Amino acid sequence: MRKLFFTLLLINAFINCFSQTELQHAAEVSKITVQIPPSFYPPHNEEPIYVTPVREECPEPTEKQLNGDEEVFASTAFKVFFGKVTGIIRSQDCDCVVFIYIDNTKTPFDRIKRDFRFGKRNEVANKNETEALNQMITHYSKHKAKKMFKADWAVGYPYNLAGQSYENKYKRAKAIVAGKEDRNIFLYFMLTEKGEKNFNKYQKELSGAFKFK
Repeated sequence: MRKLFFTLLLINAFINCFSQTELQHAAEVSKITVQIPPSFYPPHNEEPIYVTPVREECPEPTEKQLNGDEEVFASTAFKVFFGKVTGIIRSQDCDCVVFIYIDNTKTPFDRIKRDFRFGKRNEVANKNETEALNQMITHYSKHKAKKMFKADWAVGYPYNLAGQSYENKYKRAKAIVAGKEDRNIFLYFMLTEKGEKNFNKYQKELSGAFKFK
C-alpha cells in the first residue's frame, strides 16, 4: 500500500511537471517567449479563464448581456468586458493585476474597438473606425516596442471600467498592446490608486517578460 501511494505521488508530480499552462501553450503557438519576473505571481490555469470566477450567483454572461441589451455589474461586468483571457498575473505588492490575452486570429483593432466600446458591438473594425481609434491611443516608439516586446509596434490606452471595481479593490485600468506580423498580445493592468502611481514601475518590471520571436 505504501509503495502504491509513493507511485501515485510520483505520477502526479510527473504530470504536474510536464502539463502546460494556457499561457505557455498560447505563447508557444504564437511564438512568444515568456519569463514572468519574480515581482509577479505566475498563472496556473490550463485553459482560458474568465477574469472573475464562474459561480451559481455569477454564471457566464447571457447573450443579451454580451450584446449590450442588458446592463451588467460587478463580477458579470468583467466577464463581459474582457471575455476569457489567457492568464492572470498579480504583483506581490497586491496593487496590480494583469490580464494577459494572446491572439493570432484577428487584427488588433477588432479587440481595441471592443475595449473602447466603439461603434457597433461584435463587429470587426472597419477602415474609418480603425483610423478613429488610431487617434485615441498612444503609439510607442519602435525602439520602445522592440525593447519591451521585440515587437514591430506597441500602443497604450486607458481602459474605462464604467464605474466598476475589480475585486472591490482595483478601480483603474490601462492597456498595452504589442504585435508582430499577425500575432498580438494584450496586457490589461488593473490598478489600485497606489498601483496607478507605480504604473511605470510595473511596465519596467514586465519589460522583456513577453518577447516575440
